[in-house]
Amino acid sequence: MAALDKFTPDHAIVDKTSPPSDEGLPTGFDAGQEVALKKITKISSTLTVLVSGLALFSDGYNAQIIGYMEPLFSKLYKEGMSSTIKTRLSNSYLIGEIFGMLFLGFLIDKIGRRTGIVFATLFLVLGVIIATAAHGTTQLGMFWMMIVGRGIAGFGAGGEYPTCGTGSAEASDESQYVRRRRGILVAMATDFAIDLGFVVAGIVALIVLAAYHEQTSDGVWRVCFGLGFVLPVTYPFGIFSSTIIGSLNPNDTLVQNIGYGTVVNAFYLPGCIVGGFLMDWIGRKQTMTLGFVCWAIMGFIIGGALGPIQTITPLFLVLYGIFNSFGEMGPGVATFICGAESFPTPIRGHFLGLAAAVGKAGAAIGTQVFTPIQNSFSDTEKGVQGVFLIGAAFAMVGGLISWLLIPDRERDLESEDARFRAYLESAGYSGAFGESLEKEIKTTAFKL
Repeated sequence: MAALDKFTPDHAIVDKTSPPSDEGLPTGFDAGQEVALKKITKISSTLTVLVSGLALFSDGYNAQIIGYMEPLFSKLYKEGMSSTIKTRLSNSYLIGEIFGMLFLGFLIDKIGRRTGIVFATLFLVLGVIIATAAHGTTQLGMFWMMIVGRGIAGFGAGGEYPTCGTGSAEASDESQYVRRRRGILVAMATDFAIDLGFVVAGIVALIVLAAYHEQTSDGVWRVCFGLGFVLPVTYPFGIFSSTIIGSLNPNDTLVQNIGYGTVVNAFYLPGCIVGGFLMDWIGRKQTMTLGFVCWAIMGFIIGGALGPIQTITPLFLVLYGIFNSFGEMGPGVATFICGAESFPTPIRGHFLGLAAAVGKAGAAIGTQVFTPIQNSFSDTEKGVQGVFLIGAAFAMVGGLISWLLIPDRERDLESEDARFRAYLESAGYSGAFGESLEKEIKTTAFKL
């Protein structure tokens, strides 16, 4: 039986600068070129992380902008904008993401990370264009065109999650020095980028609204949507932040709702940074568990004392922001890296896409039941209380699951690949996976 002679990903850097003994350097590849290749691989690693960050930043923007536009829709299209349409506008993107994660997560292990992100971006841009150009003979018809467009955009965005998650994790496996800092690097390239898109969406919405002199015009949402294609489990509370604030905001002005929502979402960013450092310091499962528990405690505090808290608007905004920050500090940042480190390279895209899809399914369920839960209570305050208390309870369950069921993983991605290779050999498989060093050199855009 032939042994597997290669098990690095098709764009991994580390093994191509230090190839295994059975592959060796290609013919005519001298020591000087080896030094040049090491420099090129570092540049490639940096570009991979940057591209991943930009792609997911765009995803965050397009996911969140609908939350800021829904109050505008309620004022502009009173006949067509119902609670059902409101939920479907939010959920269409999430459901599209689920299918994109599953399909493109599988595909990138077949066609490669770089090709996968091209396909994902094309779907994202197509969907954004359709949503931006939405029209209909009735308001309801226009909203359904918008829902379809956001579903297509979500499919592309969903494909970028496993692509960027695997790409950034593998790019940060270049050396022991970088590997020890993979937590913060992956956090910045993935979850931080998404959350920055959340915040920028609010800032863009406020700027466009100011340009229209705060008038409720359809040009506001079309410009905000359109900017989404120029840019290439937290979701319910993030997307509905403007709704929550609007229900507790006595003035209920569009600018205040969007502005306050942007302030609350800005708290995601420090949560990502702290979570990235904690993952490298205390471990992945420990950070996820800590985040879940702190998230739950803050949810119980806000839900239990909402009455006096909401009378002081800055206090409510800060506590709500800290609530969101804890969610990102734990499960937000840990989801990407735990999924990437738990599977070998040939099937990493498959299972990271599956894990992300399960998370997005939970987010879609959250957005589906969010408004009905809030409306099921006797008054607005009790409805918001119920949402926070129920969310806090689920967060506590998540903390228990993460502590009891998530194993501590080795930081070296190659260790999992080696075990997978041994498993395949013991099962009688032979062959190779990943691209050879010689092929990578021939196809690189850089010159040695």
